[in-house]
Amino acid sequence: MSDAMIRIEMAVLGTIMAESHRAPEWVPTIGLDMFQDPDCVDLARAIIENHRSGKPVNPDSILLVLEGRKSCPIDRLGLDAFFDAAVVRDSDFTDNIQNLQDARDQRRRITLAVCIKEAAEAGKDAAELIQELQAVGSEQASAKHGFSLVRVSDMEIREPDFLVDEFIETDTLCSLFGDPEAGKSFVALSLACAVAAGVPWFGNCTKQSPVIYIAGEGLSGLKRRVLAWQAGNGVTHEFPLFFSTVAARVTDDAHIQQVIRVIERIAEKHGTPGLIVLDTLARNFGGQDENATADMNRFVFGCDSLRSRFKAAVLTNHHCGHGDKGRGRGNTAFKAALDREYIVDRDSDVVRVSCTKLKDGLRPDDRYFCFTDCVVGRGASGKEITSAYLLPTEPAAFETTKKGPVQKQAVSVLAAMYAERQSNLTARGYPPESAAVSLGEFKEAMAKAGIDRRRIPELLDNQKLFKIQNGKVRHV
Repeated sequence: MSDAMIRIEMAVLGTIMAESHRAPEWVPTIGLDMFQDPDCVDLARAIIENHRSGKPVNPDSILLVLEGRKSCPIDRLGLDAFFDAAVVRDSDFTDNIQNLQDARDQRRRITLAVCIKEAAEAGKDAAELIQELQAVGSEQASAKHGFSLVRVSDMEIREPDFLVDEFIETDTLCSLFGDPEAGKSFVALSLACAVAAGVPWFGNCTKQSPVIYIAGEGLSGLKRRVLAWQAGNGVTHEFPLFFSTVAARVTDDAHIQQVIRVIERIAEKHGTPGLIVLDTLARNFGGQDENATADMNRFVFGCDSLRSRFKAAVLTNHHCGHGDKGRGRGNTAFKAALDREYIVDRDSDVVRVSCTKLKDGLRPDDRYFCFTDCVVGRGASGKEITSAYLLPTEPAAFETTKKGPVQKQAVSVLAAMYAERQSNLTARGYPPESAAVSLGEFKEAMAKAGIDRRRIPELLDNQKLFKIQNGKVRHV
């Protein structure tokens, strides 16, 4: 092994210890098979073990681990040599990691080539070894260049992996949105409890896993709602549902890494979470501007960091727009990033959950629920403590969703266009039902009526308002 490669191994490990706060990002990029120098192997093992157990990877913590190993000669002076090799720039660290990965893959290829030769000389089938050798080459190319192509015939059709059957898939970003008091938190909490307890969600099978509920508002009532849910669903056993005591600044990458470290400690004891709930988007937005594309993209990036780290579904509770009740509030970059979106609206004590976006597959049917009051305990004075839970109900119990002023205006514009055309057809002796309004005509009419052109695509996308077929628009 060359001195240059030893120096690279030392640089990688020294950088991780020097920038120990970035351990969640950097430690997963290394493996023991990347190191050859014995001291580097010992140090890498200590760093990886500490990270997996939730312990720091700073020099003092690592030294404690090493001192407990009689076979390891590294002391404080030895650690200083690793620090001296540490790099400052991220690009240098990334290059060093790539060099170690390339060297490891080269060693694998040489070993496999020798095995293939020996198998051929012994008259044994080496097909699997050859296939493995080819895979090493493709892995190296993909890692090095970050881009590769695959023939469509070689692609696999993967069945959706549902966390909640037909409603939420694993490793996705989803959202519930609606007016205040529409029932968003009740719906989100019912999903969280069902997944954590491993029981069906109103008939939909769930994949049991721990759930992290990052609550930014209404924390005092969540315990009461959980007790109500348990009573209403007959669940008496404990289940791994964890609530945050404060909101998370999802737009702040440093803070989201701290959140990830806290969740990792939970995961070590209880298993990897399958669902992470952010209730609400506004409270977990870190004081940034929901209408700004850059800030919303930071929020999406933070959600993706949570999702990708745990392969969990991330579900946000979000408020609807002020003028348009059929869309989530703020910049549309959020909806663009979503895999699934549901609107939660309410008529009296009946809640409706409707899918407003689904990237792939058929949209699930609307779900209807009613509130049921429940006594969950008694206070020190003996007075009853109450809460509520959701039960399924029939669609007939729900009236048409209330529309925002912009939606009402758009519907009125279309109704006026049809009324005028039907009147003209009748006057000319033609059947009024043959009246039609083209998509282009309706867009222009809305703009002339003063509706902001930037809002028009969102209005047309609202399937609760308009039906578009063969370039013609009709009111639903």
